[in-house]
Amino acid sequence: KRMKKIACSFSDESLKVHSAKSVEYGVDKFFSFQPSYVKVCVERLNFVYKFNPSLTPELFKELCKIACYLHDSGKAANIYQVQFMEGCKCKKDPSFAYHEVLSALVVHRYFEKAHFSEKLKTLTTFAVLNHMHAVRPYTNKDKVIGELKRRSISFDKRLGDPFAFNLIDIDEYIKNSPIPMSGLYE
Repeated sequence: KRMKKIACSFSDESLKVHSAKSVEYGVDKFFSFQPSYVKVCVERLNFVYKFNPSLTPELFKELCKIACYLHDSGKAANIYQVQFMEGCKCKKDPSFAYHEVLSALVVHRYFEKAHFSEKLKTLTTFAVLNHMHAVRPYTNKDKVIGELKRRSISFDKRLGDPFAFNLIDIDEYIKNSPIPMSGLYE
């Protein structure tokens, strides 16, 4: 079974670089240009979910960073990585249909080891699951499951488990994140 040392996100871009850029632009820069956004989100989430203790702006930002960093982690699965050659060169136009389902599973796995409330774990996991909702709404779970099964059936089994992550270890990917992921390994 051949394992790549890096997972690719797009042509000429590793998943780790893409994840770090997502945090930089999706959280750090966005929040610096829209400082009131954090305050509004925290107030609304506290009002709706009645967090006790209350959700803080710092914790909200941390959860956003975790979601941004892990939102495409499902792309590391073998069924997607077979589309790339060394150096993240595409063999053809890549498709990552339903990678968000696998990404949500990675987030769920991360949160099994993290020390956050169940509500925060669930909200963050669903944020990752739904990051492609505008393109692929989940109106029919059988369609989603069917597409993942179709992809796995057509996958060359000599390459290993289609859903195995084409990384040395997904925990290593999280542990070596360029952002602080304080909930893990405490």
